Amino acid sequence: MNRSIILLLVVLGTAEAFDAFVNVAFLVNSNGTAGTSRGTLVVDVRNTTTGYTTTGMVCDDYFGKTEADGLCRMAGFPGGAREFSNNRRSPYAVPREMYNSSGASLFALDNLRCPGNWSSLSECTANPIESHNCNFNEGVVLICRDEEDISLQISSVQLYSYRGNTSSNGTVVLLTEEGAGLIAAESISRTEAEVLCRAAGYDRNLAYGLARNTTDWRDQMSCDEMIRMNSTMLLDDIGCPEGATDLSDCTPTRASDRRSADSALWLSCGSSRRNEWVLSNLTMARSDPESGELYTGYRYGTLWATISNDYTGEVRTGLVARGPRATRDNVCHMASGQRGCSYDKANKSVKTWGYISVSCGYILDHSVDVIIHSLECPRGGPSNGCTFELATGDYAREDAWWMYCN
Repeated sequence: MNRSIILLLVVLGTAEAFDAFVNVAFLVNSNGTAGTSRGTLVVDVRNTTTGYTTTGMVCDDYFGKTEADGLCRMAGFPGGAREFSNNRRSPYAVPREMYNSSGASLFALDNLRCPGNWSSLSECTANPIESHNCNFNEGVVLICRDEEDISLQISSVQLYSYRGNTSSNGTVVLLTEEGAGLIAAESISRTEAEVLCRAAGYDRNLAYGLARNTTDWRDQMSCDEMIRMNSTMLLDDIGCPEGATDLSDCTPTRASDRRSADSALWLSCGSSRRNEWVLSNLTMARSDPESGELYTGYRYGTLWATISNDYTGEVRTGLVARGPRATRDNVCHMASGQRGCSYDKANKSVKTWGYISVSCGYILDHSVDVIIHSLECPRGGPSNGCTFELATGDYAREDAWWMYCN
């Protein structure tokens, strides 16, 4: 939806109480070009008592989101305001020289205040026309939500770690018909974090926040990966109401051009998303070939998992199929509490090293199986936040995952 300049025709009943209607609305942008949804707000006001009419800006004194939303709606943008600022801060402001040459008054309104969900300027108050104590830099700039905000189609939600691998925790990347994009973290609510985790294939959200503030840099998408995927800030907000369960319940808001990728959202998600099983314990194990005993709780050894079924009460203990290198640091941290993984191998590769793995003899004597594969864990999260697949196929026991963590 395009407008050249936001022109607001206001009829004033008194100096402070409005009896107002919108005739034409437009914003003046930095090029003085019409047809955009962002720019310096200009209003044309007329006092019904004196007939005096003037055109000018609105001062930012007392101006807030409530006023911005209502003025955007009056200007023909039903989604309200995405952002508001002033001439000093905004790159969309009309230049001072261009405005001065237009012949408009400096300010038409100051101290504009409106109640929540207002629909008519008759509900608002302001100083008398042209009565103000403002300078040019204090002119209000609006960025209104246009039709594109509503039409954005999100086809997939992925969480990316440092090396560009998808995981259960990482920087949130939206895949849309326009390409890959990021979400700003500052306005995300718990409800929206839950919706995004479900959209990514998980059951629940464990944590959310700024990607740059994660405790481990490996849990966020790298700059190189952002460049490779051509990822930019796409959304300021996904606009999910309280009680929303799906992205279809939400109205996303596009990010302003000034939004930095440093404000990208990070999520840690968890679930038994592909089955009813959860990981209840993960540790490192090794066996003593002479005594036949199994020992756990080390920083190196064969990965040893216990999974449980919340519905049937069944518990299984066994080996973990070796996973991708990209996930091993978080898995190591979960199993041993160490920072990360120095190296990992298939269990068969260390069987001659002595007492540092679960031996083939122990595996055969106790009928130990590989019970899970595709294991991924959130950094520092609870074990039940890990995701995995049940190992229902043929997985070689000697190819189970062995790690050295430090």
